[in-house]
Formats: sequence, structure tokens, C-alpha cells
Amino acid sequence: MPVSIIVPDGLTFESLNVGMNEEGVQFNMDVVEQLLSSNDLDPRDFRSAASLAGLIGAWYFRERAFGAARSPMVERLICGAGGCIDDFVFA
Repeated sequence: MPVSIIVPDGLTFESLNVGMNEEGVQFNMDVVEQLLSSNDLDPRDFRSAASLAGLIGAWYFRERAFGAARSPMVERLICGAGGCIDDFVFA
């Protein structure tokens, strides 16, 4: 059963600041932790690259469904980490 997630007011996908650096993918983990805690989810359950990619990917595709611009870099991140976007439903 997918985990239902509600994005709290004031939190945006863009605030993740997903990008690449010499060490690989970077993003603002504080934003992920805010999202998880506002949905009563334990951040310790999201330590693997696959679970984080699934969460970020589901959020990204929700934003795309509402008209956000495509980001090939974010899509590469999601696919490369093996995230399963079907594990999450954003309300």
C-alpha cells in the first residue's frame, strides 16, 4: 500500500535544490525531513538512496502533473537510484 503524503504549506519541490556536485547528487535533506515529519513519517526509514529517490520522484511527478517544468537531471537521479515512485501518493 502506498504511503499518502501531504505537502505542507510553504514547502515546495524547488526548495529541495536538487543538483549535482563532484560527489554526486545533492539536495536539501532538511526539506525532506520537514516533509516526512509533517506526515508523521520517521526520517530513519528513508536512509537508502532508493527510498529517497522514490520519495523525491513521486513528489517531482506530482509537480509535473500540475504543470512544473521537466528536469532531466531529476529524472536521471530517480532512475539511477532505483526509486519506486509507486510507493508514495501525494495528496
